[in-house]
Amino acid sequence: MESITMMDIDKIKFAEDAYENACKYLGVKYTPLLYSDLDNIGISNRHVKAVSAIYKLIIIAEAWNKEDCFVPDFSNHNQCKWFPWFVYNGAYEGFGYAFTRSTPLESHAFVGSRLCFGSKKRATEFGEQFIWLWNDFLLI
Repeated sequence: MESITMMDIDKIKFAEDAYENACKYLGVKYTPLLYSDLDNIGISNRHVKAVSAIYKLIIIAEAWNKEDCFVPDFSNHNQCKWFPWFVYNGAYEGFGYAFTRSTPLESHAFVGSRLCFGSKKRATEFGEQFIWLWNDFLLI
Protein backbone atom coordinates (compact mmCIF):
# COMPACT_ATOMS: atom_id res chain seq x y z
CA MET A 1 0.00 0.00 0.00
CA GLU A 2 1.31 3.43 -0.95
CA SER A 3 1.81 5.63 2.08
CA ILE A 4 1.48 9.38 2.47
CA THR A 5 4.15 11.29 4.32
CA MET A 6 3.70 14.40 6.40
CA MET A 7 4.93 16.42 3.42
CA ASP A 8 1.91 15.18 1.44
CA ILE A 9 -0.68 16.10 4.08
CA ASP A 10 -2.30 18.64 1.74
CA LYS A 11 -3.68 15.64 -0.17
CA ILE A 12 -5.82 14.93 2.89
CA LYS A 13 -6.98 18.51 3.18
CA PHE A 14 -7.68 19.66 -0.33
CA ALA A 15 -7.95 16.74 -2.72
CA GLU A 16 -11.32 15.34 -3.73
CA ASP A 17 -9.96 11.95 -2.74
CA ALA A 18 -9.17 13.12 0.82
CA TYR A 19 -10.79 10.02 2.34
CA GLU A 20 -8.65 7.65 0.25
CA ASN A 21 -5.52 9.66 1.03
CA ALA A 22 -6.37 9.74 4.75
CA CYS A 23 -6.60 5.93 4.71
CA LYS A 24 -3.13 5.77 3.13
CA TYR A 25 -1.71 8.25 5.65
CA LEU A 26 -3.11 6.24 8.57
CA GLY A 27 -2.11 2.91 7.05
CA VAL A 28 -5.67 1.58 7.10
CA LYS A 29 -7.35 -0.33 4.31
CA TYR A 30 -9.13 1.94 1.88
CA THR A 31 -12.72 0.85 1.31
CA PRO A 32 -14.71 2.78 -1.29
CA LEU A 33 -17.93 2.44 0.77
CA LEU A 34 -20.30 1.85 -2.05
CA TYR A 35 -23.91 2.56 -1.20
CA SER A 36 -24.80 -0.95 -2.33
CA ASP A 37 -22.39 -2.36 0.28
CA LEU A 38 -24.09 -0.45 3.09
CA ASP A 39 -27.49 -1.43 1.80
CA ASN A 40 -26.41 -5.10 1.87
CA ILE A 41 -25.74 -4.96 5.63
CA GLY A 42 -29.23 -3.68 6.36
CA ILE A 43 -28.83 0.08 6.51
CA SER A 44 -31.96 1.79 5.23
CA ASN A 45 -31.53 3.63 1.92
CA ARG A 46 -32.57 6.75 3.78
CA HIS A 47 -29.42 6.57 5.95
CA VAL A 48 -26.80 5.09 3.65
CA LYS A 49 -25.44 8.47 2.56
CA ALA A 50 -25.14 9.62 6.20
CA VAL A 51 -23.33 6.46 7.33
CA SER A 52 -20.86 6.75 4.47
CA ALA A 53 -20.26 10.44 5.21
CA ILE A 54 -19.67 10.02 8.96
CA TYR A 55 -17.23 7.17 8.35
CA LYS A 56 -15.24 9.34 5.93
CA LEU A 57 -15.29 12.29 8.33
CA ILE A 58 -13.97 10.11 11.16
CA ILE A 59 -11.08 8.76 9.07
CA ILE A 60 -10.14 12.19 7.72
CA ALA A 61 -10.35 13.76 11.21
CA GLU A 62 -8.10 11.03 12.58
CA ALA A 63 -5.52 11.82 9.88
CA TRP A 64 -5.67 15.56 10.61
CA ASN A 65 -5.24 14.92 14.33
CA LYS A 66 -2.32 12.58 13.66
CA GLU A 67 -0.68 15.34 11.62
CA ASP A 68 -1.21 17.76 14.52
CA CYS A 69 -0.04 15.19 17.12
CA PHE A 70 -3.40 15.70 18.87
CA VAL A 71 -4.93 12.78 20.73
CA PRO A 72 -8.26 13.67 22.36
CA ASP A 73 -8.20 12.63 26.00
CA PHE A 74 -11.58 13.05 27.67
CA SER A 75 -10.13 12.08 31.03
CA ASN A 76 -7.95 15.21 30.83
CA HIS A 77 -10.09 18.14 32.05
CA ASN A 78 -7.42 20.63 31.02
CA GLN A 79 -7.12 19.57 27.38
CA CYS A 80 -9.06 21.91 25.09
CA LYS A 81 -11.15 20.26 22.39
CA TRP A 82 -12.82 22.03 19.48
CA PHE A 83 -15.65 20.75 17.30
CA PRO A 84 -17.14 21.97 14.02
CA TRP A 85 -20.65 23.31 14.63
CA PHE A 86 -23.38 24.03 12.13
CA VAL A 87 -26.57 26.04 12.27
CA TYR A 88 -29.42 25.02 9.99
CA ASN A 89 -32.51 27.21 10.06
CA GLY A 90 -34.26 29.77 7.87
CA ALA A 91 -33.17 32.82 9.86
CA TYR A 92 -29.49 31.96 9.99
CA GLU A 93 -27.40 29.33 8.29
CA GLY A 94 -23.73 28.95 8.66
CA PHE A 95 -20.71 27.40 10.23
CA GLY A 96 -19.22 27.86 13.66
CA TYR A 97 -17.43 25.80 16.24
CA ALA A 98 -18.03 24.44 19.71
CA PHE A 99 -15.51 24.23 22.49
CA THR A 100 -15.19 22.11 25.59
CA ARG A 101 -12.62 21.71 28.29
CA SER A 102 -14.54 19.21 30.43
CA THR A 103 -15.33 15.54 30.31
CA PRO A 104 -18.26 14.41 28.16
CA LEU A 105 -20.49 14.35 31.25
CA GLU A 106 -19.87 18.03 31.90
CA SER A 107 -19.52 19.20 28.32
CA HIS A 108 -21.79 21.77 26.76
CA ALA A 109 -20.83 20.82 23.21
CA PHE A 110 -23.48 18.68 21.59
CA VAL A 111 -21.24 16.73 19.23
CA GLY A 112 -19.34 13.47 19.25
CA SER A 113 -15.79 13.11 20.50
CA ARG A 114 -14.52 11.40 17.34
CA LEU A 115 -14.63 14.67 15.42
CA CYS A 116 -12.82 17.03 17.80
CA PHE A 117 -9.59 18.92 17.21
CA GLY A 118 -6.91 20.61 19.26
CA SER A 119 -7.63 24.15 18.06
CA LYS A 120 -10.45 26.41 16.95
CA LYS A 121 -8.59 26.99 13.69
CA ARG A 122 -8.41 23.28 12.91
CA ALA A 123 -12.08 22.67 13.74
CA THR A 124 -13.07 25.57 11.51
CA GLU A 125 -10.87 24.37 8.62
CA PHE A 126 -12.27 20.86 8.90
CA GLY A 127 -15.88 22.01 9.02
CA GLU A 128 -15.49 24.36 6.07
CA GLN A 129 -13.37 22.03 3.93
CA PHE A 130 -15.74 19.09 4.25
CA ILE A 131 -19.08 20.91 4.46
CA TRP A 132 -20.46 18.63 1.73
CA LEU A 133 -19.72 15.53 3.84
CA TRP A 134 -21.20 17.20 6.91
CA ASN A 135 -24.36 17.98 4.95
CA ASP A 136 -24.59 14.36 3.81
CA PHE A 137 -24.25 13.28 7.46
CA LEU A 138 -26.45 15.88 9.17
CA LEU A 139 -29.29 16.37 6.70
CA ILE A 140 -31.90 13.89 5.49
